Amino acid sequence: MILEEVRAGEPITAEWANTLVRAVRQMQRVSAAAPLRCQVDSSGLHLSLTSWPRWELCELTTELSAGSSAKAVPLVFVNSLWTHLGGCEFDVFDSLGDKNGLVGDRLWAYYSPKSLRWEIVQLAC
Repeated sequence: MILEEVRAGEPITAEWANTLVRAVRQMQRVSAAAPLRCQVDSSGLHLSLTSWPRWELCELTTELSAGSSAKAVPLVFVNSLWTHLGGCEFDVFDSLGDKNGLVGDRLWAYYSPKSLRWEIVQLAC
């Protein structure tokens, strides 16, 4: 629906006003689902992307020493088995400094929007 501005001297008709009301009602029905966020304030309607907790079950591909980082791959559940996808290796961090792991150990990692990295939450899953 396209609203045309009223020019100086033109009458405002019921048809024009009703078109405006329908447009406003339609805008009031805007909603968003994650990862989008919808906010309305005095300056208008704002759509934005949000961060949300992201968890992955992973497998170490390098050894992990307490307080350091290691390489891991995410696991996916396919045909009743947990398996990893090739080429998706990333760094995981032991920020608490209390975890040691060997190649092949499984872990839960959380992507932290504050540190902008994968943090190990639990090892030996």
